[in-house]
Amino acid sequence: NLAQSTFYDMFGKSKWEKVKLIDVYKFIDYRGKTPNKIDAGIPLITAKNIRKGYIDYSVREYISKDEFATRQSRGVAAKGDILFTTEAPMGYSAIANLDVFSTGQRLITFQKKQSINIDNVYVLYHLLSNSFQFELSKQATGATVKGIKGSKLEQMTIDNPPLHLHQDFASKIEAIEKQKKLIKQSIAETETLFNSRMDYYFN
Repeated sequence: NLAQSTFYDMFGKSKWEKVKLIDVYKFIDYRGKTPNKIDAGIPLITAKNIRKGYIDYSVREYISKDEFATRQSRGVAAKGDILFTTEAPMGYSAIANLDVFSTGQRLITFQKKQSINIDNVYVLYHLLSNSFQFELSKQATGATVKGIKGSKLEQMTIDNPPLHLHQDFASKIEAIEKQKKLIKQSIAETETLFNSRMDYYFN
């Protein structure tokens, strides 16, 4: 909530130059190619893993090294790329944080084109913003399950403020993430201490 609030404070009330997603990103799209999943190997990230702003690894799937090598023909997703779900759910996005992985169903990878000055942290929160989600819903199709076609998604636009504002926002998000880690650590330590005290008094 703090991260989204920071985004709206910095960018919500201003009008900036707009750019098409296809002009700043290469789309890596493996939809329609269902891989053979195995118990261990190269991590496979699918729409089931992508949440609003982060990747949930409670669902773990893998493919073989041979299939991973074969799948690179459409592009090689990399750490730092944006992963965007196209349906079920539509419009969730997160930044890839693994060095080696492959992407799967209902998922498009946004890979920044060379020489493009744009920050993926800023773009991530723009994609999650109410304004972009509203425009996304207008472009979606499907009666029961809403989805967005790649051809329509790549023509959608995002605001592109000066790069120094991107970077300033990214620094603020980094600080927020550090605070979150400290709070989680503090909660875990408190729970451990509480449980040990309970064991001492009641066992």
